[in-house]
Amino acid sequence: MMDGVAAQAIVGDIVDRLGVRVNVMDDHGVIIASSDRSRVGSLHEGALRVLRTGRLFAVTSEEAHALTGTLAGVNLPLRLGDEIVGVVGVSGDPASVGEIARAIARMAELMVAQQAFLGEAGWRHRVRLQLIEDLPGCS
Repeated sequence: MMDGVAAQAIVGDIVDRLGVRVNVMDDHGVIIASSDRSRVGSLHEGALRVLRTGRLFAVTSEEAHALTGTLAGVNLPLRLGDEIVGVVGVSGDPASVGEIARAIARMAELMVAQQAFLGEAGWRHRVRLQLIEDLPGCS
């Protein structure tokens, strides 16, 4: 459901404005956008935990060593309605980045909702055009 190109644009904007390290993971826990592009395509075990529980998962630097593809930081679910469509993670000391991670996750949710709305609006427009073309005498 999430577009990696749009997610990378979001991450780039966040990094430019706030200077924090951010990842966006899809609904399978795979990093689809990151401030460290070498991580794109890798599995993020912390995201898998968020996807399973639906709750924030804070990771200390000590805990990060035991989790595949995970650094210290805060990971939060990205929701579209009642559905979790991904995870956003902000790297750093959880006590320091927790509030900014919540704000970034909310911003990302709004952007995902906008993307879904625009996609549905485009689909509806194409259906209307097709219906008009299919009417007798309109083609």
